[in-house]
Amino acid sequence: MQTKQAFSFPLIDQRNNYVYFDIRYNQAQYDFIRGQDADPASWLYLAKNLVPKENVPKGLQMPMSSPPSTLGSIMVKAAWRIKTDKDDASRYYSTPAFIYNPQTSTCVPATVLLVGLHIAHKVSPFTEWVWSTFEQVDNVPPDAGVTPPPAPPPAGYSFNNGTGSPATPNGYDYRPPVAPSIKAGAQPGASTLKPVQVTRVNPIPDTPQGASTRDLNAYYQQLLKGTVWQYYQLIVTQWPFQPGLDNFVLMQNGGVYPRDSGAAFPVNGAINTTMETYLQTQNDAAGAGGNSCMECHYGAGQSDFSWGLNRRAH
Repeated sequence: MQTKQAFSFPLIDQRNNYVYFDIRYNQAQYDFIRGQDADPASWLYLAKNLVPKENVPKGLQMPMSSPPSTLGSIMVKAAWRIKTDKDDASRYYSTPAFIYNPQTSTCVPATVLLVGLHIAHKVSPFTEWVWSTFEQVDNVPPDAGVTPPPAPPPAGYSFNNGTGSPATPNGYDYRPPVAPSIKAGAQPGASTLKPVQVTRVNPIPDTPQGASTRDLNAYYQQLLKGTVWQYYQLIVTQWPFQPGLDNFVLMQNGGVYPRDSGAAFPVNGAINTTMETYLQTQNDAAGAGGNSCMECHYGAGQSDFSWGLNRRAH
């Protein structure tokens, strides 16, 4: 796991601990990247095999799910924070982990709490994938206009002190240095820096009435009552409004977002406060590929929208 957000900066929670991130692929996507050929020279994690050829102008095409039983590619990216004695673990999905300390070059066991989750699923007919992002409900204060406003969580917000100060005009009050600053002798992931004050710039969709993202959250949270998942919420789902390779042009071949990306809907503002903390506005996101899943990953169209494959190939 790493502490740096994609094309961005680390995040420090209200317990003064770094947030950690990891990316995983399902078996279908892994097998496609790993390849079935016995010759390692053909495997896709070699950068030379990611270069589009004249006969592959649309880039790689990973396996796609289709009914009734074919499971295609799924990418998952998660944000985790360190569990402390002040946290109510009953409100979180948790798992054991080893946290790397760059100062001592050692890994220390810890329990981590899930605070953010991206799920991208390549399902027919959406060749540009369907993108959803989720958060734990205690991350930041609710959107303005939510009535009645819920009471703050018993253990406080994970990324906001609940006072409205310091100000967060772009969704955050400062950006920590990329290099981690670890507190000597403290628990794993403890930072010497102050917490980042975080708010949500792009509200969770509240339309259409009765079938909005907020309404769906309320419905599923009730169904999941009694489990940790009742404390999670969908933030937004983004998908291509005009899917299909006929409507797709690689950015590397002159394509322009959103026109040539399958006409993404919504176009922008599809942001997770734990994983794109510093990219919540168009201005902040301009140098990082945009402030939505599809806009950012359009730059990795050559590797079928997988930045993990695009950046890690060697």
